Amino acid sequence: MWKDASKKMLLLSGKIGPVFALILVIAIFGSIEPGKFFSFQNFSNVAGQTAVIAIAAIGMTFVIVSAGIDLSVGSLVALAGVYATMIMSSDHLMSLDYLGKYLNSSSALSLGIFVGLLTGAVCGLISGVVITRGKLAPFIVTLGMMEILRGVALQSAGGLPVTNLPNNFSKIGNAVWSITISRSLEFSEDELNFTALSNRFRDGTDPAAQCVRANLSDETKTMLEEYKDAREIPDELKESLVKDLNAFIRSGPIYTPERFENSPLSDRLMYRINKNPQGNNLIHLNRLILEDAYPNFIEKGDMILLIPYPLFILIPLAFLAGFVLKYTVFGVQVYAVGSNEQTAQLCGVNVNRVKVLVYIIGGVTAGLAGIIHASRLNTGQPSEALGMELEVIAAVVIGGGSLMGGEGTILGSIMGAFIIKFLRNGCNIVGVSSFVQRIVIGLIIIVAVYIDQLRRKSLAQQTTAKETED
Repeated sequence: MWKDASKKMLLLSGKIGPVFALILVIAIFGSIEPGKFFSFQNFSNVAGQTAVIAIAAIGMTFVIVSAGIDLSVGSLVALAGVYATMIMSSDHLMSLDYLGKYLNSSSALSLGIFVGLLTGAVCGLISGVVITRGKLAPFIVTLGMMEILRGVALQSAGGLPVTNLPNNFSKIGNAVWSITISRSLEFSEDELNFTALSNRFRDGTDPAAQCVRANLSDETKTMLEEYKDAREIPDELKESLVKDLNAFIRSGPIYTPERFENSPLSDRLMYRINKNPQGNNLIHLNRLILEDAYPNFIEKGDMILLIPYPLFILIPLAFLAGFVLKYTVFGVQVYAVGSNEQTAQLCGVNVNRVKVLVYIIGGVTAGLAGIIHASRLNTGQPSEALGMELEVIAAVVIGGGSLMGGEGTILGSIMGAFIIKFLRNGCNIVGVSSFVQRIVIGLIIIVAVYIDQLRRKSLAQQTTAKETED
C-alpha cells in the first residue's frame, strides 16, 4: 500500500511539485518576516527580477525537453545586451556615420532591440548547426560557445559598459504599472517616525517644515520643546502630533511652489498637482505631498499593486510558448525527439531540424532576456550574467523538466524561476548570506534531479509490469 502511494506521489511530483515548493517557500519566509516579505513592493521587485530568468527559461525548456542543454545562455544574455545597447548608445552611434545620419533615439531603440534578438537567434543557430552537423554533444558545444560569446562581448565593448542610452530604454525593465487598491487618508501613529518628525517640525528651516509648525497647536509646540532631549517620544506628544497633522491636511490645499522649494516632489506627483491642484480628494492629495516631502519620516499609506513592465512581456510569451509546445506538431516533435530520438526519426521527424529550431528559440529568448537585463541596469555590461545559465537550467529542472529529455512544461519552468528568486529574496530578508543561498539552491537542484530519476524508474517499472500482464 505504501509503495503504491509513494509511486503515485512520484508520478504526480512533476506536476504538483513546483506548486507545492513555491507555496512552501513563500509560507516559510512569510511566517518569519511577514511585514517585509508580504508587501506589494517586495513582490513587485521579485517579479521584475524573475522575469529575466523566466524568459530565458522558456527557451531553455524547449532545449531541455529535446534532450539538449545550453550552457551559453549567460554569455548570450550579456552579448545581446551589449550589441543592443551599442546600437542605442549615442557614443557608439556617433562613430557609425552611415547609421548616425539616419537614426534618432526612438529608431535607435527599435533597431537596438531588433539587433539584440537577432544576436540571440544567430548564436542559437550556430550552436544548433554545430551540434547537428558535427554530431557533437550539446554540453561540449555550448560550453565552448559560453566562452566564445563572453569573449566577443568583452572585445566588442572594450571590456567597458555601454552607456548614454535613450531615456525610454530603462523603462522596459524598470517601469511599473501601479494600481491603487485602497487609499489612506489620515495618518496613524504606526506610520510616522516621531523622533525625526519632532526634530524637523521643531527646528527645521525649510518652508514646508515652517508651514507645518505654524499649523501645530500651542499644546503640541509646548510639548515639542518640553521633550526636546527625551530619548523616547511620549504617547501624549504622539497623539497630539497625529491630531495636528490630520487637521493640517484637512485644512485646504497645502502645496505652493515656494513652500516645497527645498523639498522637491516626484515628477509623477507634480504632474498630478499641476493637472488638478485641488485634487479629487484633497485630504488624500495633501497626505501624498507630505509623504513625498518626508519619505524617510512618513510611511506610504496607500495600498498599491505594482506590476513590473517585464511581466507584460513574460506572460504573453509564456502563453505562446506553452501553446506551441503542447498543441502544435512542432511541440509534439520536440517531446518525441527528447523521449527517443531514434524512434522519432523512424516516425518521420526531421530530428536535426527540430534540434536547430529549439536552439534558435533558446537563443531568441536569451536575447530578449539580455535586452531586459540591460534595461534594468540601464547599461550594456559585457561582464554581466555570469552564472545565469545555471539559474536558468535550475529553473527548468526545479519546475519538473528532465535533463534526460522528454519532460518539462513552460508553466513549470516559470514557477521554478519564481522558486529560486523567492528563495533568494527570502534569504536576503532574513539575513542569510549569499554563500549559504548557493548551497541551498545547489541542494534543491540535486534533489529535483534525484526525484526525476525515481519518477522515471517508477514509470519504467509500471510499463514493464503492464507489458508482462499483457
